[in-house]
Amino acid sequence: MSAEDKRVAVIGAGIIGACSAAYLQRAGFEVMIFDRNEPGSQTSYGNAGSLSPSAILPVSMPGMVKNVPAWLLDREGPLRLRWWYAPIALPWLVRFLRFGKPEEVRRIARAM
Repeated sequence: MSAEDKRVAVIGAGIIGACSAAYLQRAGFEVMIFDRNEPGSQTSYGNAGSLSPSAILPVSMPGMVKNVPAWLLDREGPLRLRWWYAPIALPWLVRFLRFGKPEEVRRIARAM
């Protein structure tokens, strides 16, 4: 393989592009990364390049429904809802809480 055959262009400087480039370099390739933005400033920005095992669990968890009334009444609580918006939000909230059932949490975690 000639030196010219070992030159690779990677499009995108997010976590996938940066990792791909690093592995290609370790394998002996000359790598050039192309991105219109600063490396890591877009899709990798919010997660800081982190792959979190805890992210496989849904936010809605078993037992959460019993906390909802207290959260809604607490001005500093984790759940706020403008009462006039309740009829609009209710279908989403019901689905959210349904996904917190133990069998759904297990199904989602297995799928992830």
